Amino acid sequence: SADWAAVREVVARANVPVIVNGAIVDTCSATHALSLSQAQGLTVGRGAIGAPWRVGQISLALDGKKTQVSSSERLETVLEHYSLLLSYYGNSLGVRTARKHLKSYVSSLPHPLLKQLLQEDDPKSVLKLIRNTPRELVENE
Repeated sequence: SADWAAVREVVARANVPVIVNGAIVDTCSATHALSLSQAQGLTVGRGAIGAPWRVGQISLALDGKKTQVSSSERLETVLEHYSLLLSYYGNSLGVRTARKHLKSYVSSLPHPLLKQLLQEDDPKSVLKLIRNTPRELVENE
């Protein structure tokens, strides 16, 4: 857990903007962190793993707006992320590197499907498995 209240003293003494972080995983924790710390901004780290759309949701919520990310948009994000990893690392290393990300995206898959997805070495097969994943199982809030 983060001690956001402890940051308040730093904010009071600093001559530069202070950014708070740690344990910010949703709009509620983001609002609470800013309130307790009085920091000028925040960062989201692990809270975005498996749900990178949370960063935008938090930003919009802090501006008083709400947004829902549809299951189709979440699935497209997963597919794009996977494709970018393959493009950057190449197929062999990309498939292996992507596994930790895929696991966080679809951790609620039944164990046999998750195991199959994380052990598959052929990128086309992985993409097919992702596309056939029930959309409601791609992580949301």
